[in-house]
Amino acid sequence: MLRPANMGVIQVTNIKKRLATTFSSLIDISDCGSDCTPASGQFLTRALAAHAIVVLGETSPTIAALAITDGKNDNGIDAIYHDPQQKRLLIVQSKWREKGSGAPDSGETKKFADGVRDLFNGAKDRFSEKFGPHWPTLESALNDPASTYVLVIVSTATDAMGVHAVRNMDDILGEMNDTSEVVSLVSWGQVEVYNSLAAGVAGTPIELAIGLKSWGKKDEPHKAYYGQVSGSQVASWWKSHRSKLFSKNIRNVLGDTDVNTEIQRTLWSNPEAFWYFNNGITITAESAKRTMAGGGDKDFATFHCKDVSVVNGAQTVSSLGKVGLENESLLDSVYVAVRIIVTDGNKPFEDDVTRTNNRQNRIETRDFVTLDPKQGQLKADLAIEGIEYQVGREEGFVRSENSFDLVEAITALACASSKVKLLVQLKREIGKLWESTETEPYTDLFCADLDGWRLWRYVRLQRAIDRSIYNFHISASSDIPEGMIRIHANRLIAGFVWNKLPRSAIDDIECDFASFADPKSIGGLVIAAVQLMTRYLESHHPNAIVPTFFKNAKKCEAMFLAITNPLRPDSKPSDGQLELQI
Repeated sequence: MLRPANMGVIQVTNIKKRLATTFSSLIDISDCGSDCTPASGQFLTRALAAHAIVVLGETSPTIAALAITDGKNDNGIDAIYHDPQQKRLLIVQSKWREKGSGAPDSGETKKFADGVRDLFNGAKDRFSEKFGPHWPTLESALNDPASTYVLVIVSTATDAMGVHAVRNMDDILGEMNDTSEVVSLVSWGQVEVYNSLAAGVAGTPIELAIGLKSWGKKDEPHKAYYGQVSGSQVASWWKSHRSKLFSKNIRNVLGDTDVNTEIQRTLWSNPEAFWYFNNGITITAESAKRTMAGGGDKDFATFHCKDVSVVNGAQTVSSLGKVGLENESLLDSVYVAVRIIVTDGNKPFEDDVTRTNNRQNRIETRDFVTLDPKQGQLKADLAIEGIEYQVGREEGFVRSENSFDLVEAITALACASSKVKLLVQLKREIGKLWESTETEPYTDLFCADLDGWRLWRYVRLQRAIDRSIYNFHISASSDIPEGMIRIHANRLIAGFVWNKLPRSAIDDIECDFASFADPKSIGGLVIAAVQLMTRYLESHHPNAIVPTFFKNAKKCEAMFLAITNPLRPDSKPSDGQLELQI
């Protein structure tokens, strides 16, 4: 595969799409002129400032949009937001860089520094009328000795700040923090903006206050707490967070499996016995601290847990949650065994806990793919573009124009490779392709250079090929029904089509998708593939059993070589080659 030379351009494109989607109807651009649109630099500069406030101020896009001050006579300040809870004042300068290269101009940061000085000095005459609604809040914050201030420079440039820009900001921080450190600086370049968008898609970490009855602890080699949790408490977790509780699990809620049906049956028919019949719940938390709730009671304690994930027991949690929605009082007599394992940010240890703590429902090799960092990167990249990529198994997931799953992804990548061994494996047992995330063929398909936009393009193109194969007209002119070939050789047909497509164009992000996904062109290649395969079988394997033939890698390799390498016009057909006549 080809990799675009400027990855910065790709990231900036993704950032632009996300900002436009979030803020196009919220940010006022009436003062920018008739040619100002959600694709223009002036809008994107404002949207970038608003995004920084959403993340750093932990507020909504609607509130953040009202904080924009960018415009004529803004004195270098593009947004202001006061967080009354934290008593923090955010002062933002943002710069949109379409090409995503370089660093903000030092003159711009000097203007920002001067504007901050004027702001702190209350020089209202040096600011536009956009600052008018903010002055009462600004004066209140500036007069409150408990207030702190955050200067924010955010840009889509690859470098957050150049040397001279750093010097400008160091100077003002030195002035403002003469007696104590009340002013801090946050500088975001392209990477930080992109990562903040990806984190926003994933959402903020879950915090829970977990009450443990009959609790105990383990201190070495890793800290952990264990005990019993009421069923109503678990149901409240589900009600508040749903599937987000299982974001680090290797599988999500699986629906009406035999195990889950049995869990719910026990809850309805014998709730008091639930603790005895259920394997319990395992939770990982970055930290867990006992609170004073319950005082010195040795039988009950409450633990405040941060960055919580249910790594085993997703089916138990969801079953309790669903029953609780129907009859909450039923859970009053239900208790569940719970372990809280404290990871202290140790990711390898957390992954090991996740892998080894799944026993209730049968684990499939696909479930372990969710732990591959590459899948996380692809999922985040695509989410920024508004595309849902479902890696693990999940109840109710439906493919759509804006969503696809691991099966579609690996099918598209294998077909695009045109490697017969992989094409045959798709028909025989697709799970073998992701059996190990550390060896081929998985590492060959999900290679380091694979980007989210390219994967989504491959999936859409594979969908177009599959539609053409499905709609292919069955001819009765052959002893070997073309319909049988269409069904059993669909992956080889797809491989043939990919072999004939302009791959350099497909791997070019600037190329229009429609130019190579034309149904008529793809349909013609599908017809050619089916005709060539039919003639090959008639000539070489007239008595072939079609379903088993296309599961034989050696035979398929010979056929694929023959139909994808037609003779030159001045040559004569040989035993292993066929002419392409359509």
